[in-house]
Amino acid sequence: MKYVLIIIFFCNSIHVSFSQNYKTINTITAKILKVYKKGDQAYKENQLKLAEEYFKKTIQKENHFIDAYIKLASINYDLAKYDQGIRYFQSALQLDSFYNNKIYYTLALSYYQIKKYDSAKVNMEIYLLTEKENSDLIIKAKRFLPIYAFADSAIQHQVDFKPLLVNNLNSSYSEFLPSFTGDGKTIVFTRRIHDNEDLYISFKADTNWTFPQPIKELNSIYNEGAPAISPDGNILIFTSCDRRDSYGGCDLYISKKINGKWTTAINLGEKINSASFESQACLTNNGNELYFTSNRKGSIGGKDIWFSKKLQNNSWSTPQNLGAKINTIWDEECPFMHMDGKTLYFSSDGHIGMGSKDIFYSKLIGIHQWSKPQNLGYPINTPNDESSLRVDFNGATAYFVSDNESILNNQTKNLDIYQFDLPKVLRPNHSIYFEITVKDKLTLLPIEKAFVKIVNLQTNQVFFQDHTDINGQLFISIPLGNILGIHITKAKYVLLSDQFDSQELNLDYYPKKISWFLTKEEEVQSIVLKNILFESNSVKLRDESIFELNELYLMIKQKSNFNIVIIGHTDNIGSEEDNLLLSLNRAQVVGDFLVNKGILRERISCFGKGESNPIDDNLNEEGRRNNRRTEFILSKIK
Repeated sequence: MKYVLIIIFFCNSIHVSFSQNYKTINTITAKILKVYKKGDQAYKENQLKLAEEYFKKTIQKENHFIDAYIKLASINYDLAKYDQGIRYFQSALQLDSFYNNKIYYTLALSYYQIKKYDSAKVNMEIYLLTEKENSDLIIKAKRFLPIYAFADSAIQHQVDFKPLLVNNLNSSYSEFLPSFTGDGKTIVFTRRIHDNEDLYISFKADTNWTFPQPIKELNSIYNEGAPAISPDGNILIFTSCDRRDSYGGCDLYISKKINGKWTTAINLGEKINSASFESQACLTNNGNELYFTSNRKGSIGGKDIWFSKKLQNNSWSTPQNLGAKINTIWDEECPFMHMDGKTLYFSSDGHIGMGSKDIFYSKLIGIHQWSKPQNLGYPINTPNDESSLRVDFNGATAYFVSDNESILNNQTKNLDIYQFDLPKVLRPNHSIYFEITVKDKLTLLPIEKAFVKIVNLQTNQVFFQDHTDINGQLFISIPLGNILGIHITKAKYVLLSDQFDSQELNLDYYPKKISWFLTKEEEVQSIVLKNILFESNSVKLRDESIFELNELYLMIKQKSNFNIVIIGHTDNIGSEEDNLLLSLNRAQVVGDFLVNKGILRERISCFGKGESNPIDDNLNEEGRRNNRRTEFILSKIK
């Protein structure tokens, strides 16, 4: 439940009015004042029920005691008995509408809680008209007015929302801040038992989750929580507080899974962690970016969302603030970057919403450029705190944390993990999770530490790069709608080049399993460079070819004991003579590129074969596209 501290400044001076017909703490009888003071002491000690009884006794003896009505209204607000609190406030205003203008402020908050937004707006405006001194409260009051307008509209235009408790994950304790692997089959989350927070893990078997187990290798006498598991499930970043190696307060720690066991967690270091608060990490789809919450120096407000990039030496770059489009002068927390690499969900009490912390999303529309955050709407967001939203790979199912069940049953606050179908207008792009295996073409054995690089050919930006594990495998999530180039290299093997359009992938099974086969240097006959492309009927290279040409150059530079033969091919559109010349000229363009990069001319031979060696038919565009190709052959220098 959102807990709003009521700020009521009780006037201890006599209100000057010739028509005054009420009593204050300065004019009430000593006997009633004694009871009032007992109630006041109980209120200060947070014994609200006892305080309420004392104040009720005072108005039973004197029903014009204005200070007692204000106290009773405040207590009922604290107890979430908003209707009763409103009645007490109104009783005070009937005695004197200007006795204490802070009544209007809290009366507005009370009407807001029972969804009477017009009344909330009127009372907050009265407060602003009458308040001249309390600048902090004026700032808060001005902030509430657009919230009332938004809440009124959001309730009239509700989004579809049918949350369900997730089977087996929840308990009589609090579960929160979940994180999923890319295939959606492993969940790690925080469970709080009394004052101790630990990491728990569960696995999906068919449609149900196994009963969660504590991660014993990582849990300690300190609090561990807010986990972020990598898409492949082999890296876990989490928050722990007040450890001996902490840089101050709560820091981020990292552990790796090796042979099925989690390694001892180590601090992510002073570049990521600071003397301030760092928590609530999220790894992106390729594991190369880290988003987290911090109130470190440079924050725009209280807690901000920051991000860091993994460098080639596996260290992390200096964190950068996401900027004023995302962060406000208030708090932004619980970032979650979906596997589409573009949609960020987060919690904020700074952007206009239902009040306190709501869940928002923003789209990455350029390099470090974000769209205006959008509220997920009511009833996903409510006057209570909402946070910890996570969305699965297909963008259809969302998970979040709420204490609504315990509130409805009048129980102690208990956070649980829920799931629901995310409305289509709020969904990210669909993503595909890949299991990639690299093998030796001849022996079919897996190749460890093969370097896989995936490039967005539309932007020539590296989308993903990593080495295969001991099983020749690695895992990656790819959003639909991108044309991607694949480059795989390994010492003593020849560069492998491939390309696919993720929009054309079959989505009937998951995860996608793809195998690529590398050819050893001495076994190579010819390799097709699938990402070297030319303009139609031209020798002009298309922009998306540059990355592959650079990869080809790096391979030839490293294999100094080999010469290279470059062969151009065309489809059958046009005359044989023209196609033969075009294929030769295209091969020479590739050769010239390599020479300009520093490869000796005598190491390069260029040939054109025109349309004479098709590898597909020429009856359709796909076949002709396959026939238009550039190949290379390595020839060992004798």
